Amino acid sequence: MADSKNKLKRKIKRLKASHIPSYSRGLKRIFRESFGKVDNLNPVLDAAIKIPDSYYSAEVISYIAARGTLEGKKEYRKYFRLALKKAGEVPQEWRRAEILEVIAKRMRRAGEKNLGRLFDLVAEIESPRHYYAPMKQTIKAHFSAEKGDEAFEKIKKLEGNRRIKALKIASKLGIEHGMGVREVISRIARTEDAAKILLYLRGLELKPADKSDVDETLKELGVELPPEKGAANVRPRRERIKARVAETRPAQEAVPRAPELKGMERFSLGLYNTYHGSLHAVHTRTVARAAPLCYAYGMKLVLFGFPFENEEEAVDRVSAETNIGKGGAYLKLLKEEGRLIVLPYPDNNILPEVGELIATTSKPGEKKKVDIEKIVEQGSRACLVMGLGRKGLPKRFLKMAEKHVELTGHGIPLETCTVMGVICERLKSLVLR
Repeated sequence: MADSKNKLKRKIKRLKASHIPSYSRGLKRIFRESFGKVDNLNPVLDAAIKIPDSYYSAEVISYIAARGTLEGKKEYRKYFRLALKKAGEVPQEWRRAEILEVIAKRMRRAGEKNLGRLFDLVAEIESPRHYYAPMKQTIKAHFSAEKGDEAFEKIKKLEGNRRIKALKIASKLGIEHGMGVREVISRIARTEDAAKILLYLRGLELKPADKSDVDETLKELGVELPPEKGAANVRPRRERIKARVAETRPAQEAVPRAPELKGMERFSLGLYNTYHGSLHAVHTRTVARAAPLCYAYGMKLVLFGFPFENEEEAVDRVSAETNIGKGGAYLKLLKEEGRLIVLPYPDNNILPEVGELIATTSKPGEKKKVDIEKIVEQGSRACLVMGLGRKGLPKRFLKMAEKHVELTGHGIPLETCTVMGVICERLKSLVLR
């Protein structure tokens, strides 16, 4: 076993420590591949602790904590505290918010119940722009750990707009987790923000009986109920935007119906997210640009590893954040037609939803390189996947994919949106010839 430990150290030493993101990915890969084979994995943890960038140090340590706990090794749970300590040392608030969101998700999946320090760190984030996402995941972690009551009590101690935002999140999540509207009302009825939260709840899709409870409580507080026609005024921002778009831009005029292209329905365009953390502008813009292409060319759009929980959230977030692609109108149509698919990072090169995954890369493997013509000729379903990020697809995916496509014939790397357009047009010309 000492020999295994020494091999582990040699593997770590071979990693390129000068490039911290690559070094961090390498440490996670070594931990994943060595788990269950090497008893003492402390060298990986020690290396993670020594990463000079606190963001990446916290990212790797929290990965180790979550992975080890999910594999049944309860002793790994304690490393979440160390990951949070490192996260608290990240100087830039936006990066600190990003890594706290990641840690919150991992703590929730690992069933971690000691969430006090996580909440305190998220509560310290001052920027409204960066506060929402990590707080939402932190509250989700509380509900998953059956600590919804504790979350409400902590939120009540926050100040100003941060308290209001957190109460809205907790109230909605409480209902989704089966807490019941009356129970949620009892948690917020005596707070100074009760009226605002209840008006927010009134704008959600509630059962008639639940809505009556909300209305009754508002009346008891002396709040005049807005007319039903004006209910959109108290809806979440994303819903207000969608309503405004629907009123001012009829779908028939904004989104021309594309003709059906027979044979194109078996192809999908895949975007593989290689960015860390929460939703960025690059996510929403790229998805918004991909949607009209897939709609026009009769293809599916598949999002791998994006910070969306489902297809509905993808449409909502993109519609709220950008006007590209008719403000998300094309993306909405793809969803309605079942042609928008949100998936986690794949572990297999063939998926039941989209068929075979084929990597697009400027550096194809010699034995894996194929032309698009061959892909069309094989007659089966295929998803051509490109990496969203300057480094393209990760080595793990390139190794997993059995086929690689290079578009230029000269190994010249292309920008993501250019690749999407070339793929769509080339597939169409081959299928319809």
